Amino acid sequence: MCFCPRSVEDLVVLLRSNNPSHDPEKPLTALEHFFAHHLSANQAAFFFDYLLPELVDIALTRAPAILPAQLSVMAPNTTVSLTLQQALCLLVRMFLCLPFPLLPGDADDPSPEDDDRGTTTEPVEHTFTPLYTSTHPATFAYLHTLIDYFRWACPLFADLAQATLHIEFRRLTDPEAAAIPWEHSTAPLLPLLVRETGAIGDQPGEVEVDFANARIGVGPGGTQEEVLLGCSPELALLGLLVPTLGPRDAVVVRGALRVGRHRGYGRGVQYLGPCWTERADPLPCCASPSGGPPAEWVAPPPGDLRTAARAGRWVTCMDALPFDEIAEADRLREPRPWRGEGDGELMLLQLRPGYLARELVKAYVGFAPRWPTPSSPTTVDMPPVVDMPPVVDMPPVVATGPWGCGAFCGDRQIKAMIQWMAFSQARAGWAPAAAPALVYHPFGQPAEAAALRRFVESVQGAARPEQRTVGALYRLLRRFGAEKEAAGRRGRREAGDIDVPFLEACPQMPPTEEGTTQTGAEGALPPGWQTPGDPTERTTAQ
Repeated sequence: MCFCPRSVEDLVVLLRSNNPSHDPEKPLTALEHFFAHHLSANQAAFFFDYLLPELVDIALTRAPAILPAQLSVMAPNTTVSLTLQQALCLLVRMFLCLPFPLLPGDADDPSPEDDDRGTTTEPVEHTFTPLYTSTHPATFAYLHTLIDYFRWACPLFADLAQATLHIEFRRLTDPEAAAIPWEHSTAPLLPLLVRETGAIGDQPGEVEVDFANARIGVGPGGTQEEVLLGCSPELALLGLLVPTLGPRDAVVVRGALRVGRHRGYGRGVQYLGPCWTERADPLPCCASPSGGPPAEWVAPPPGDLRTAARAGRWVTCMDALPFDEIAEADRLREPRPWRGEGDGELMLLQLRPGYLARELVKAYVGFAPRWPTPSSPTTVDMPPVVDMPPVVDMPPVVATGPWGCGAFCGDRQIKAMIQWMAFSQARAGWAPAAAPALVYHPFGQPAEAAALRRFVESVQGAARPEQRTVGALYRLLRRFGAEKEAAGRRGRREAGDIDVPFLEACPQMPPTEEGTTQTGAEGALPPGWQTPGDPTERTTAQ
C-alpha cells in the first residue's frame, strides 16, 4: 500500500491490490454503491480527505508498534484480551484488506466424530470483502456502522491507550458435556420469561445470544448474527480469531461496543444511526424512491470512550445445526413412503436422540456461567501484556430467541425447550438470590408466545419438585418424538398427526388421577396418547 486513495475508484484499486486472493472478476458492488448513493458529497470528502488518510496511517505506522508480529488462531479454552487500540488496529487492517500473519490453531484439536462439519485451525475471515462485494440491502447498514466506528475511534487513538477496559474473547470447550445424563437430570427448571417487546440486547446487563454460524464472521445478509456483527464492528474480529466451531465449542465476548442502531431483519434491515444519536427513522438514501440527500453526520461526543456502554456487555456465540442441509441429506439416504414436506418432518428429525443431544450440549456450553479459572486455560496475550482478571461469573440473565430457526430451519418450539433445559442445567446450583433467568424473545409471534407462556406456567406450577426438572422435560420431548414417529409409520400422516407442534400437543403437564403431574422413566404424555411399543429410532451422527 503505497498511496492514499482520493476517490472510490482509487480505493477499489487499493483494496484489490491488498487482497490478491480476491476474484478480480467480482466487482466491489456494495462499496461503490455506498459511496455513490449513501454518503453526501461532504461526507465522501471527509472520508477521503481526513478519515481514510488516518486509517492508512494507523495501518502502516502505528499498528506495527501495537500489534504482535503474529497472531494465533484460538485453541480450545484459550483467551485473547485486546486493548481498544489493538481492536481498532485490527479492524483498520481488515477494512483495508491487509493480510495479517496468522499462526494455525492447535493441531491437536480433533474434528469431533459426532459432527460431520468438523473444525478447522484456520480463521474464518481476514477482511470485510464479503460486505464490499454484496448486493444485499442490509450491507449498507454495516458499512455505515464501520464508518461511524472509525469516525468515533480514530480521533481518540491516543486516549484509547489509556483505557483500562479490554475486549475479551474466550473460546470455551467442554469435552465432558457430552456425558451429561439429560434424561435423568434432577436440575430444576429455572425461570423462563417470555418477552414480546424489545429485542435481544435492549436491556443492559443481560447476556446476548448470537445465533451463530459454525464459521463465525461478518456477512452481507440480514440474519441475526450478521446484524449483530455488522452493528458491532469489534465482534467482527471473531472471524479473525476463532476457527470453525466444534459441537462442544462456544465463544463468549465481553466488552465489545455496540455502534450501529438498526431496525428490521433480512432484506428489511435499516440503519438508524450510531449509538450516540437518538434518530428514530432510517437514514435516507438518495437512491431510494423517497429521494432526498443523505442525512449529515452527528459528531460523537468529544473524549467519550463509551466505557459504561461496554463494561456490562456480554455476548455468547453458539451455532445450531443446519437442519435444512441435514433434512435434505436424510431424505436422500432413507426414503420413506409416508414422508412429506411439512414442518412435522423437520420436527421429527430434530427430536432424534443424537441431534437433540448435540443441541443441548452446544447450548449448555454457551450458557455456562463461570469462565475458566486462570490456571485452566492458556491465555493468549497481545502486547502490551494484560493481566487476566479473576474468575468471573457471567450475568445471571440471558436473552435469547428462536435460535437456529431461520435459515437453518430449526423448530421454534423444540429449540425453546432445548435452551430452557440447557440453561437450567448450566446454571444449576446458583443461589436463588442471583435470580438466574432465561429471557425468550419470540420475534413477533404472539400466538407462539402465548402458548409458550402457558406451558411454562403449567410446568412451574407442577405439584412435586421432581416434575419441574430438566429430566422430566427431556423425557416429555423424547416421548413426544417417539409417538410422532410411530404415528407416521402407522400411516396416519393423512390425519396430520406428525404436523401438530409440540406446544399444541402438550399445552400443559397432564395431571394424573391423583391430580399431580404424570412423570416416570418414560416421561409425561398428554391425555389419550398411546404407548408406541418402543419403536426403533435411528441415532444419526451429526
